[in-house]
Amino acid sequence: MALCPSRARGRRPELPIAEVPRLLPLELDGPRTHRPKWVVLSPTADPFTPNAAYDLGPVALEVMGQLLARGIGVTVMTRGGLPHADGLVTMARRYPGLVRVEIGMFSSDPALRQVWERGVAEPSARMGLLGAAAAAGADVGLRVGPIVPLVNDGERDLRKLVRAAAARGARTVAPMWVEDAPGLVAQVSREVSRGKARALDGWLAAGGRAGGGRRRLSEPVRRARLERLLGVARPLGIHVPVCACSVPEGHERCVVGPRSLPERNQIELFQTA
Repeated sequence: MALCPSRARGRRPELPIAEVPRLLPLELDGPRTHRPKWVVLSPTADPFTPNAAYDLGPVALEVMGQLLARGIGVTVMTRGGLPHADGLVTMARRYPGLVRVEIGMFSSDPALRQVWERGVAEPSARMGLLGAAAAAGADVGLRVGPIVPLVNDGERDLRKLVRAAAARGARTVAPMWVEDAPGLVAQVSREVSRGKARALDGWLAAGGRAGGGRRRLSEPVRRARLERLLGVARPLGIHVPVCACSVPEGHERCVVGPRSLPERNQIELFQTA
């Protein structure tokens, strides 16, 4: 189950975020409702970053509370950190074994983060959240990316991120792969080099189309970065979920639920477009 207001588009208007907590009991407690074992809380905007709209965080936590009180596990993916996301720590402490927190990190390089990852929590705040959530009983993991070849895929950078996450209790690290977007290749040309921008453009052209018609990285490029990440994570005892979006023989899902809960296919709470 993915809780995302924008997924209400389609047959009915987009659902305002403030309406989700009010309508959620109707969706979960109906006579024909089949409750999932766990859900992914994924609003359009990250509720736990320093620049998030003032009402997003409280609404997200209220939704989490309603789900967790019914025994439904919740996975949250965020680039927020302490103190803005300390409510996640409270939820993890209150409902041990039912909360998973995945922290997104682009790079350990401050210069790269300044260009590519604005408006999110500082790395120390994010790692602090990861450690505090783990200590409170949450299942925690690291999400690296989106990986932009020749930008943030260096072995030294990956090792630094994975080691920091492992030291704070992370048990998994998963790659996120960049997909083409307006201005991406131009930004690499401007911020990195023209040669690397041309290489990225070629790899995107060779990779075919992902969901929504966006170009994606070719399989050999993804495979090489995945092997690099595996080489960094395995000696630290960190599991790397290998899913079909990484290599064709991948057999795991990109999104994993709390350890204590069985993995099931996701369902949509609201009407999808």
